[in-house]
Amino acid sequence: MDERAAREMIGLVFYNLKFMEFFARKKDDPYQNDTIGNFLDEWHCEIGINDYSLLNQAFVLLTLYGSIVFAQELFEKNIPTTDIDRLDKNNWGIPSDLSGVSESRYMKDRKEICDRELNRFVDRIRNSISHPKNLEIDDSLNFTFHDENTGNIRVPVFNVTFSIKELLLFIHSFNECIKNDRTGA
Repeated sequence: MDERAAREMIGLVFYNLKFMEFFARKKDDPYQNDTIGNFLDEWHCEIGINDYSLLNQAFVLLTLYGSIVFAQELFEKNIPTTDIDRLDKNNWGIPSDLSGVSESRYMKDRKEICDRELNRFVDRIRNSISHPKNLEIDDSLNFTFHDENTGNIRVPVFNVTFSIKELLLFIHSFNECIKNDRTGA
């Protein structure tokens, strides 16, 4: 897959998520025509599950794979080293509690790095997604990403929790960063 096709794929993953979020929101809007609600009611009957939510843990996990793991693997060298504390938290969805994200610098692969740099922050989230035992998702769709490098005691443990709203903002901003080669810091 060439770079252009990969960027398009990342965009599609994000827009699929936005569609599901939009669709779920419209279903609950009392001012909308009840066609969407009727469609979902029929579908719930078809699958035999009445409380199925469109925006669920599995769907978001698949989206994370397509928008974070896929993008980080293909465009790792394009992800800026911008300090996440310098990013607009409202646009990027960076959680206010970053106590589990180390500010200290350490050596990895003969480079000095820090988990608060965007490229490393994304890499640690990617590691968590890729190793599901390191990812916790609660019923309210809060996502806790955990990563530790057991082979290197100098690498600090990484823990960060995003609400679904923060995570959607982060996915969007990160994907825009990859598509446009910029952070919007």
